[in-house]
Amino acid sequence: MLFVQVAIIATVSLCVINAALSQNVLAVLPVSAWQGVLWSVLAAAFSVALDAIIALFIRRALPKKWFDHKKPIFTVGAKEKKFYEKIKIRKWKDKIPEWGKFTAFSKNKIARPSDNEYLDKYFQELCYGEMIHFVSAAASFAALFFVPRPLILSVGLPVAVVNALCNLPSAFILRYNSYKLEVLYKNNEKKAVRRQQTAVSSAVASAISSASSSEEDKRFA
Repeated sequence: MLFVQVAIIATVSLCVINAALSQNVLAVLPVSAWQGVLWSVLAAAFSVALDAIIALFIRRALPKKWFDHKKPIFTVGAKEKKFYEKIKIRKWKDKIPEWGKFTAFSKNKIARPSDNEYLDKYFQELCYGEMIHFVSAAASFAALFFVPRPLILSVGLPVAVVNALCNLPSAFILRYNSYKLEVLYKNNEKKAVRRQQTAVSSAVASAISSASSSEEDKRFA
């Protein structure tokens, strides 16, 4: 997967760079080559573990009622949608992995587009995902405090930036999809109202017809 490939390439690159900058080679960093490699791997592992902890905490510890798509924090406006279109999100969004397989709810496609009860569940998964990715992107910079001070710029900062850049596109995709899903959801509501109005009109017409028939029967009885 793309995320795994990026993580591996970034970690290997950091290991090589920090080994080259170590006091054994270019003597730029006051650490040995093996320390540079070790901390590069540890920082990457720390970021992955932190992302997992954040995801688990948000999904398991926080109340579900917080993740309602009608709350302002999860509402996506037209201006925000235009921003996503400006960064050509349609061209690359399918290349970003979808993590629904870890939650038993796939968001690769909308299985029941006319079922708002299903869409409510879909929305909730989008809200969970948005929160997880945005919080993880912000928490990425905890790597700056994890590594030794001499390695903040060569290890901590790169790991933080790469992890943040891995999380933000996923959050953008979820919010972009949320805007489109909201349109579908509201259309379903309008259709439901029209069906209800039609049913009521039919019931009234039927009642009037029955009443008229009763009056006619009485008249000729």
